[in-house]
Amino acid sequence: MNQWFFTAKVQSKPEMRYTPNGKAVTTFRASINNGKDADGNWRDSEWVTVESWENLAEECNQLMKGTEIFCDGRFHQRTYDKADGGKGSVIECKAKSVRVLKPR
Repeated sequence: MNQWFFTAKVQSKPEMRYTPNGKAVTTFRASINNGKDADGNWRDSEWVTVESWENLAEECNQLMKGTEIFCDGRFHQRTYDKADGGKGSVIECKAKSVRVLKPR
């Protein structure tokens, strides 16, 4: 089963578009805080692209940068060709639900 739960902060303005058959799709970037290590230093955050569809897309389009969210969805990792000829990798969440934990 591919189910992924996480809390994150919205880091980009959501972008909504429509498929040719009229379904709403919203995407936005979010960062997952990994806390501090044993020495008290902040660990690097993980970045994820959240993708939502239909009614959830309409709701996610209202999110603001800095909003803390809880997301439930499916994990997806894909690779792409970078401008410099190398390969890049992106982590995505195909969201089933997104809840606001702390408004901006």
